[in-house]
Amino acid sequence: MSVFIWFMQHVPGLAWVFFRLVVPTWNFVLCNLEALLWIGPRAAGLRVLRDARAIVHTPRELADWYKRQGFRWRADPLWGFLDFSSKPWVSALRNTGDCDDMMVLSAAILFGRLETVRGYAYSKDGGSHAVLLALRGDGTVELMSNQYQMGTFPSIPAAMKRALVDPQNWQTKVDYYFVYGG
Repeated sequence: MSVFIWFMQHVPGLAWVFFRLVVPTWNFVLCNLEALLWIGPRAAGLRVLRDARAIVHTPRELADWYKRQGFRWRADPLWGFLDFSSKPWVSALRNTGDCDDMMVLSAAILFGRLETVRGYAYSKDGGSHAVLLALRGDGTVELMSNQYQMGTFPSIPAAMKRALVDPQNWQTKVDYYFVYGG
C-alpha cells in the first residue's frame, strides 16, 4: 500500500491538503531524482515523445500507439510504495510505467490536441488508480486507463465512476476521486 493510500484511508478529512501540497512535492523530488539517472539517453526519450506527438491525435490513436510500442505496466520502486510520476520522456524511453506514469505520458502526447485533466480514483479498501480524461468539443469525456482507451462518457463524474473496477466481478468501487487540470 502506498503512503498516499494509507493517508486517504486514515485521514480522509484532510486528504485534499495532502493531495495538493505533499503529493506534488513528493512527486517533484522523486521524479527529478529518477530523471538524473536517465539523463544520458534523454535525447532518445525526447525523440520517442516527439515522434509519438507527430502521429497521435486522439485517445484511440494513443491506445494504438501504446500497443505498437509494446508498452508494459510496471510498478514504481519497492512494489509501488515509492509511488511517483515519471517524466514523460523517461517513461517513453523505458517503455514501461504504472498508471500515473502513463497518465503523465498520455497528457504530454495529447498536449495541444485535446484538453486533458488528470483523475485519481480511490476506494475505501485501498484501491487506487490514476487516469487521464480527454475533454471533447461536444462535452463528452474519453477515459484513458493505463494504455487503454476505456470509452466515451457524458461527464467527468460518469467517467471517474468507471476509473477503478474490481477485476473479480467488474463492479466499480470508486468511493472518492480528485480531478485537476492537465
